[in-house]
Amino acid sequence: MDLISMLLQRREKLSSILHPKEILLFHTRDVMSKGDDEYFHSCDSWFQYYFLNAHSEKMVGIIIKDKNSFISSKIGITQKSEIQQTFQGSISKEEIIKLSNVDEVCSIEEITQYIKSSIEEGYTLSYVLDEKVNYYSTFKQYISTLQQYTTQTFENKISQLIQFREIKDEFEIQAIKYANDIAKEVFEELLKSITELKTEQEVFAKLSYEIFKRDSQHSFYPIVAGGRNALTLHYNKHNSILNENELLLLDFGCEYLGYKSDISRTIPISQTFTNQQKELYQAVLRVQEFAISQVKEGVYFKEFEQQVAQKMGEELVMLELISKEEFQENPQVVRKYFPHRCSHHLGLDTHDIGTYEEMRESMVITIEPGLYIKELGVAIRVEDNVVVTKLGCENLSKNIPKKLEDIEKIITN
Repeated sequence: MDLISMLLQRREKLSSILHPKEILLFHTRDVMSKGDDEYFHSCDSWFQYYFLNAHSEKMVGIIIKDKNSFISSKIGITQKSEIQQTFQGSISKEEIIKLSNVDEVCSIEEITQYIKSSIEEGYTLSYVLDEKVNYYSTFKQYISTLQQYTTQTFENKISQLIQFREIKDEFEIQAIKYANDIAKEVFEELLKSITELKTEQEVFAKLSYEIFKRDSQHSFYPIVAGGRNALTLHYNKHNSILNENELLLLDFGCEYLGYKSDISRTIPISQTFTNQQKELYQAVLRVQEFAISQVKEGVYFKEFEQQVAQKMGEELVMLELISKEEFQENPQVVRKYFPHRCSHHLGLDTHDIGTYEEMRESMVITIEPGLYIKELGVAIRVEDNVVVTKLGCENLSKNIPKKLEDIEKIITN
């Protein structure tokens, strides 16, 4: 099924949560400016690729359910002056209609007037806004403006819509799988040239080149951390020299039609792992394999995380990083070496919207145990992306090398 067909199908699904004579409002994220240049713009993921397909302008989108339960859609765009079009470019209304298959594209002022008139005719207004993030000030201001036209209370429908996003349809699963296929090619090309790269920045540049070369882009700002730098979980400086006999931790992802992959791999800078590195790496890999084996419909995330932490504790005891008695007395001692959770939702956002209650069929989640040993200056993380099934899960990134021998073979050949 193509993207346009999916957009239409998803809009029709909204009938289940919209009342007759209701308007559902979307808005792009804030645009940050530096001087005369807009240097950050990212559509809300509901707006981009899920219900609509517009991501290059400041826009407002509405999906309308009329009194006869017919679904229609409109997009409002900011009108640019001639000089703004010269500097920033523009996209025509006809192009937006073609991309999104909406019924109408007009100015934001016209959208506002339409909403105002509809409210006067008895329509209710609801919106989709993630209150936990801070890049929606323009959206919040717009809602406040609309609130002046009525005494009704506008409803934020994000809690009802979470069920749409956390359960992936076949189109979404295939898109995430393809994003993982791209990541496989990128990672293998990086491994082939790793001995020629002398700094984190060179690795970052090679990673970016291989991603962009495949008509993709970064899912998020990647982590390229050599040696002790990887002990910082969200390290992003990329300004250190790579040292022999140390490990390099990569956390990166690729995009396809807005859908992300999110992969972590740990590789030896000196072509092969040392004996100590092998021992630690195999421990992390065993924990990940255990975690993957526990995933299936009906498993509760809280219990899953506890089971993974228990397995990591057992590995830490075998590695003699903690004692058996210490672990029995205080299971939380594991967090000294494994400080983060093992899993998060994945989709249009790298940390995709979703609940963390019960695993359900067709959820896509990451599995990413890690081991961080400050006294040794070693950090290891292995991350894959899996789709939950009734009896287990399917590993969408299973073809990306992670076994010791496979990584070493590609580097040394």
